[in-house]
Amino acid sequence: MNQASLMRHIWKTSSNAESCWVGFVSSRWLRHHSIWSLPRPSTCSATWKAILDTQPVALRCSWVLLHDGHKTLLWHDPWLDGGLLSQLGLLLAPAVGRDFFAPVCSILQRLPCPATDPAMFSRWPEICASRTFTRLQEDTMVWTTTPSDRFSIQSAWNAIHSSQLEVPWHQLIWAASNHPRFSFIAWLATREALTLRTRAANWGITTERASYLCNQGDETFDHLFFRCSYTRAIWQALLKLCSYNCAPLDSWQGELGWVSAHFIGITLVDRIKKFCFCATIYRIWAEHNSCAFQNVAHHFTAVVSFVVEDTRGKFFIHDQATPDTPSSRAFLERWCISSSFTLATGTPHAWLVSH
Repeated sequence: MNQASLMRHIWKTSSNAESCWVGFVSSRWLRHHSIWSLPRPSTCSATWKAILDTQPVALRCSWVLLHDGHKTLLWHDPWLDGGLLSQLGLLLAPAVGRDFFAPVCSILQRLPCPATDPAMFSRWPEICASRTFTRLQEDTMVWTTTPSDRFSIQSAWNAIHSSQLEVPWHQLIWAASNHPRFSFIAWLATREALTLRTRAANWGITTERASYLCNQGDETFDHLFFRCSYTRAIWQALLKLCSYNCAPLDSWQGELGWVSAHFIGITLVDRIKKFCFCATIYRIWAEHNSCAFQNVAHHFTAVVSFVVEDTRGKFFIHDQATPDTPSSRAFLERWCISSSFTLATGTPHAWLVSH
């Protein structure tokens, strides 16, 4: 959200909004440049640097409606549908007698021959097809991601995050019923951002690489989740409580993908499964830190009990009814969680009388 808010300043400057701040920036930094051509100054405030960092995303959402091209830079401003003129054009511009800060009107008044102007050769059809809007009083900047053509924080936020695909474990880790602390540690584990012993050894902090929990192999993410005999026993016991009589996979990313594909849905049973997984990651990491920093270890059954108690405590009081099926009743009985049940909706049938 901070980046989206900072992007508002890019929009105000590019659209020449009437404000003291825009006036100051224009007189201080934009005597020749536009906001799109301005490089990051070597000496400026951290805030101004952060504002300029939002240029690439803001550029994708901005477009200039040309009136006469006097206030739009030829090479730097987004006046073509396909984006800015190429960097090759900037390199060739001085060789063909064109100014680095030339306005668009310099070519609109008299279109050069593409054969004699290689700086624009690749974009020539697009340049010839560009429109001018005579009803406008001057060149006008529009924000292309909103119906009103005006900047909004929401559209800026969407533009920042549009290129980031949703990961398959999103609903698993960030389910609304999960404990925030559990979700955070599980999220760090999915990104393999927890500091394991092998990572500390690679940093030169220690020479030991063996797992704190079993002392039988290098402490990697694949080992900790759930190749280690200690954590494997914990997760396998909890999988049985979740109605899965199977062993964990040897790969952490493989197991994460399997859980993401099976622990889906919004029923009470599905919410308990998601909570159980995040609580398991959290409790295993807590046990890891207990061994590392306090030299205190618990039997794996104690960690299983911690996860079960966390889950029961979370869902001891809830108001979500559960579909009345034998599997749902058996699941909740294993977890000792009470719930109201709803009968499955009947499907209508019609009988055909044979003649």
